[in-house]
Parts: sequence; C-alpha cells; structure tokens
Amino acid sequence: SFPSVKVNLHDDATLPCTQTCSGLVTWTLYHKPHDILAQCNQTSCQSEEGFHMSHNQYLKGDLSLTITDADYTKRSLYTCACKGQEICDMSLQIEGTGAELPLSHNPSRSHHSDHSEVQPCPNQSSTVMVLTVLLALMGAGLVAAVLVIVQLRKKIQEL
Repeated sequence: SFPSVKVNLHDDATLPCTQTCSGLVTWTLYHKPHDILAQCNQTSCQSEEGFHMSHNQYLKGDLSLTITDADYTKRSLYTCACKGQEICDMSLQIEGTGAELPLSHNPSRSHHSDHSEVQPCPNQSSTVMVLTVLLALMGAGLVAAVLVIVQLRKKIQEL
C-alpha cells in the first residue's frame, strides 16, 4: 500500500515529497492524471483552490503539497510527478469521529452547515432512465405481439 498522511477533519494536510526537479512538477489525483491540482516550474507555482505548493520550497527540492481544510471529499491517493514521471504517491486519510456518517451529522463539523456536500441518496435520473427504457421495450414487445397475432389471424382465415 502507499504511504499515507492522517489529519483531523478540517486541518491542513501536507503530503511530503522531497526531490529536486529542474522542470515542471505536478500534483494530481492518482485516478485523474489530467486534472492538475498544483504545479510549479522554475518561475512560479499555480494551484487550485484548497491546494498549495510553495515556490521557495520547490526551488530547494521540497515538492510537498499542502491541502487546506481537509474534509472527506479530499480522502484520496495523490501523485506527484516531475516532468511527467511519477516520483511520489501519497494517500490522504481523515481522522475524526464518525468518518462514515454523512457530513451533516458529524459533531466535529464547523457550525456553518452547507448542505451542498450531502448527496441525495438515490440517483433519481438513472431510475427514470431505466423505467423509460423498460417501458419502451414493453411497448415494442406489445407492438410485436399484436403484429404476430394479426399475421396469425390472416393465416387462419386463409385456411
């Protein structure tokens, strides 16, 4: 398994990676290598909201990624690459009571409650899709059955 960093909910997490890299350094999610969370080159660093790399540290060979306000959505495996070559894989784990409960029921959550992170349980659009397909198939089945019956009746009348 991969080395991991454990932090408490809503703390900042630093994923360490020490290696000098003379070119572009990128941090991505292991399963989404094209979505760059943070990157540095010789002149500067850019990062997405919630992620940070220090240019001074990059120049010294410290390619660590800081994840601010870590929550359960950030639990994942992260990969650091130098010039497209993977050099560090790090897994982020969140400590905290009731890690498996929905976020809104979590006592360690800060008091501003935004329900945007709580997913509705069933995915209704997929259910509707399945029903629509089933109805269409049933409809096609009925039409086919009616056609067969009509054909049979013609044959019987011809006899």
